[in-house]
Amino acid sequence: MAHILPHWNWPDRVGHGHAGACLYFRGFGELFLNGKSLGLKKKGPYEYRLHWDDVVYQPGELKVVAYKNGKNGRRT
Repeated sequence: MAHILPHWNWPDRVGHGHAGACLYFRGFGELFLNGKSLGLKKKGPYEYRLHWDDVVYQPGELKVVAYKNGKNGRRT
């Protein structure tokens, strides 16, 4: 399971830094903003979430791909 927090509707924040976080319980995750990868991350043994720092807000689609046991599933 993957869930992106917080929401991605900030019309007054275009071009400003914004933290994007992806919550899920095991495996890897890759965050995409408008089709561009913001990096692949792996959750550590005592972490409950993956976090991408300083994501610059821009309108569009923020998406995470979660990987578990070599398989992936897309979530928005």
